[in-house]
Amino acid sequence: MHLGGLPARVPADRAARRRPVPQRRPALHAVPDPEPPAPTAAGGWVLDVSALVAFADATTYAASVLAMAHRDGRILLVPLPALAVAAARRPDPVSERRLRDLIDGPAVVAVDGRLARGRLFERLVDRSGGDRLAALVVLLATERNWPVLTERGESLRRLRPDLLVIPS
Repeated sequence: MHLGGLPARVPADRAARRRPVPQRRPALHAVPDPEPPAPTAAGGWVLDVSALVAFADATTYAASVLAMAHRDGRILLVPLPALAVAAARRPDPVSERRLRDLIDGPAVVAVDGRLARGRLFERLVDRSGGDRLAALVVLLATERNWPVLTERGESLRRLRPDLLVIPS
């Protein structure tokens, strides 16, 4: 048989003449994404009065901190004396409910300040001029090597210069 005036060439063994067909790679979207690791307790933050007031006021900052704590499995450590001061600064029922909701949340651990004792605590109280709440916040952060969310970072750093402070 002639095609266009030329004789057709048909190989005796068609398989011998075929080029190998490249294997198709699976599409990138076909490979399932690995599941993110389950959140674990990856540390946390110590909340000072100003951070708790931000939670009582339902600020965007407070919502972001809470969302990160839930997402990363972090703990929000709340000294109960700081909570009492924040509640006194925001005595309205809505703020009180917000603080209660915060404390009842799974990411929050409340710490009773009456349990603070020891030489380090007493030295911190002396350095703070008798501010037991500041000493407690610094002690909790120091024991855990966690940052403090606060507006009074400079005064807390005077108690412990290596303290990591995140402005609230």
